Amino acid sequence: MRGIVGKFVLRQIALRMKGAGSTMKIIELSLTILAAISGFVAAYFWMRSALVPITPPGDFEPVEQADKAEWWTVGIMDAFQKSAALNKKAAAFTAISVTLAAIAGIVQVFA
Repeated sequence: MRGIVGKFVLRQIALRMKGAGSTMKIIELSLTILAAISGFVAAYFWMRSALVPITPPGDFEPVEQADKAEWWTVGIMDAFQKSAALNKKAAAFTAISVTLAAIAGIVQVFA
């Protein structure tokens, strides 16, 4: 089944490349592929940001109740910082993806 789908996709690409303006069509296709790749990278970073574990620092658990609360608070803050860094990367890749898709749409008009 995968071979049939791959052959179909390659045939569609070949058909789009024929005729006048093939350079513009190649540019459009390249931009579209890059937009899709950056979109998948963004989704990967967002998935990773959602799966950041909350782990308290250190190897031992404090005995005092007040220290336990602070211990877990530090772990939560650390997880939030890691998640925020991953979200920042995901947002950047999403912006790249949207920009490339918009440019591909503009190129398609002139192709």
